[in-house]
Amino acid sequence: MKRIVSVFMSAILILSMCDISVATENEIRYNNEALANQYYTEIIVCFEKGSGYPSNYGGAYINQNSGNLVICLKEDSKAIREMYYSISGADKLEFKKVKYSLNELFSIARQVNNYAYLTGKMPQIESSAIIQKDNRVECYTSISQMQSCIEHSYDNKELFVDNFEYKDAIIFKASDGLTLEASAGGPGYGINTISSSGSVGSIGYLAYRNNGGVRETGFVTAGHVIPMISSNRIVYNSNGERIGFCTFTNGQFANGNLQPTNTGNSDVAFVKIDSGTTISTTVRGTSYEQDMSIQNTIPAERSTIYKSGSSTGVTHGVVYSLYYNNDTDYLNGPFVKRILATYTSARGDSGGIVYAVANGKARVVGIHQGSTEINGNIYAVVVTAYVLQNDLQNPIIAGR
Repeated sequence: MKRIVSVFMSAILILSMCDISVATENEIRYNNEALANQYYTEIIVCFEKGSGYPSNYGGAYINQNSGNLVICLKEDSKAIREMYYSISGADKLEFKKVKYSLNELFSIARQVNNYAYLTGKMPQIESSAIIQKDNRVECYTSISQMQSCIEHSYDNKELFVDNFEYKDAIIFKASDGLTLEASAGGPGYGINTISSSGSVGSIGYLAYRNNGGVRETGFVTAGHVIPMISSNRIVYNSNGERIGFCTFTNGQFANGNLQPTNTGNSDVAFVKIDSGTTISTTVRGTSYEQDMSIQNTIPAERSTIYKSGSSTGVTHGVVYSLYYNNDTDYLNGPFVKRILATYTSARGDSGGIVYAVANGKARVVGIHQGSTEINGNIYAVVVTAYVLQNDLQNPIIAGR
């Protein structure tokens, strides 16, 4: 009997040790990912504000087992690896050899567009994304376009190209296009443009901008929530109480669609909060406060990000692509503009804050724009805070 009890207690001890081990591994991975996003931000800012992406760089992503940043290299050497350590300030990086550089992937995307347009032998591309982990370009179009392309192999919802020079670097997938999800507290709470209660969109992150030499303090939301042509520019919280006035909207809108397509990269409205109005820094549905000390974070592919919106609250997923582009964007790429992610959303979430968690705070990634269906899966689309700070005439800066 004593032996049975002893074996039983030993089993409990082993299970307890396993639980502690798993918890420790999860904590290590969580901390590694937070650092990886910090390193990745340093790398991207260095490239995009410097001389561009180097010819050896094939992209980067998060190792979902270790949480470390993986640098994809077309060319590998000790000196090249040391360069990435120097730029990022990282203590630990992982490296992977790939066939194509990121510059080459963008060039291939341009060639696919031209080939499709000039020859008619490939479907017309509506949008596309660079998948850094797979070192390829995903091209998105309608199922009917793919089914009519008889010169290539069509399998369910994917089209495999047979006679294009870089066929190993591209794949076509079915997509239904972008659905905009417009339908105070702090980031993630609902807003409206009429005084009755309810929500048409969500508060994004707290920010400021320069308007004719005057500093405005407020928050961002999606531009399609408060269109430029709208006469309803007074903004109310979901209880019908006035909280501010929209002083800036970027982009033209018609029939719920962005016109022209490339304005979708900075689909943003800025709301100057009224004097006496207080907007909380705490993200709705969480205990996290917006990190005011860091203007924005560029999350690496496969890292975890979160969205807080008035319809579905807090949801999370991973970054699927950091380079989600309309077909014309490749003329000026690479450049971080919009992100594809796997978190869930619904109408009313548009404009809500998208963030990564580090050091117990919400580091701003951007705002939720809408969703798109690709191969039967729904992906969220994020307008990055990085592009709103670097691609507008009057930059919008996260924080106060």
